[in-house]
Amino acid sequence: MNRLVLSVISAVFTAVLVIGLGGTGVASAAPNLTGLTFGKASEKIQGWGGTAVISSVVGSQLATDDCIVTDARESITLDSSGRSAHRGRWLFDLNCNAAVAGPGKPGNSAASPDGAKAKKIEGWIASWNKKPAYCDGHIAYCQRYCDNYDGCSDELKQYLAANAA
Repeated sequence: MNRLVLSVISAVFTAVLVIGLGGTGVASAAPNLTGLTFGKASEKIQGWGGTAVISSVVGSQLATDDCIVTDARESITLDSSGRSAHRGRWLFDLNCNAAVAGPGKPGNSAASPDGAKAKKIEGWIASWNKKPAYCDGHIAYCQRYCDNYDGCSDELKQYLAANAA
């Protein structure tokens, strides 16, 4: 019985110690930059005073700034004394294939989740380009998509700017 109590107390003490030393994981307030083009994501990082570094690349069909960010994380590098080095350096994994495959152009299948999402967004932006008034009542929503994805016409951008609250 005493061994059982001692084991439970030991386990609780160990758990408290681990939590106290930061073993709870990372409660990250890091922004989600996945799905953005590298150009737009790196602009955001630079706006925060950081540096964008390409960690890995898949494909070669797109210019680097047009590649889609599949993962972004702040670099956790320690110097020789164990202190954090390279604060503000962000590592990016990029997909440089087209968002949706086309004849002779590798990319996501339109039937895949990522391809279906890309086709849907392309459709929304195409309809907004034809009739910017579709964004009435949803200006901030349309603006967010124009900021994060390519394809918005200059006319649409001007309409959104003129009608922003």
